[in-house]
Amino acid sequence: MDDVLGNILKQWNKHCVIYMSNTLLPCKMIQKEYSVHFVTSSPNASLMELMAAFKESVIKANESGVLACDCKMEEEVLLDPYDLFHGGDNPMLTEECSHGGLHCNYYCQTCKVGRTGEYKCSDKGYESLFKEGMPCALEDTFNEIHWQIHLLIEPGAADKLKKAVADSGVHDSLSANILSHVVQLGKNLWAHNGTLRKPEEEIWHILEKELEDSLVDERVNLLIGMRGELLPVTTT
Repeated sequence: MDDVLGNILKQWNKHCVIYMSNTLLPCKMIQKEYSVHFVTSSPNASLMELMAAFKESVIKANESGVLACDCKMEEEVLLDPYDLFHGGDNPMLTEECSHGGLHCNYYCQTCKVGRTGEYKCSDKGYESLFKEGMPCALEDTFNEIHWQIHLLIEPGAADKLKKAVADSGVHDSLSANILSHVVQLGKNLWAHNGTLRKPEEEIWHILEKELEDSLVDERVNLLIGMRGELLPVTTT
C-alpha cells in the first residue's frame, strides 16, 4: 500500500494504490515485476476505505476458494488466500496499525517502547528506547479505539481525544474521519459562553444517538482481527 503521483506532467495528484504478491514464492521471485499484481487504486477513497474493500475481497475468496492449476503436479487445486503482512512507508503503516505517530508517548507501531517525555529524557528512559518493548496486542488497540470513540460525546471532546492519542499511541483514522461530525455537533451543543444550549440530559441523548447511528457498521480499523499475521513491513 502506498501513495503515488497520478499525473505525469501536472502537479502532485495523490492516489492510494494497493498491490499484492504471493509470499509463498522465493524472495528472488517476489521481487520480479510480474510477481507484483495491481489490486486497486483511487484518488478519492482514503487508505483505510481501500483496505476495507481489500479485506472484503479476501474474505470472499476465503469462503469460496480460488480455483487454480498446479503446473508442477498438473492438477487442479483450490487456493485459500489470507493476508500475511502489509508493506508500505511509515505514514501508510501508521494508518494501517491505527497508530498515532511519532509525537505520542509510545511511538512504535509494533511494541510499547516509550512512555512519557520526562521518562524518555532520563538516563534509564533513553536507554530503554534502544530495547524492544512489550508487543502491541490487537485487543488492547481495539479497546482503546472504542474508548476514544466514546470520548467524542463528552464536553471538550477534541482536547480529550488529542490527549488520549498522545498517551496511548493509538489513533484510528477511519473512525476519526467518519465521526468528526459528532465532535462538531458536541461543540455546538455543549457550553457556549458558559451557557448550555440545551438541557444536559438532552445533549447526552442527542450525542449518544448520533454516535450509535454513525457506528452502525462498526467503522473502525477493519484490519484488526483479520485472518493472517498482519505484520507491518516498512519500505523506502
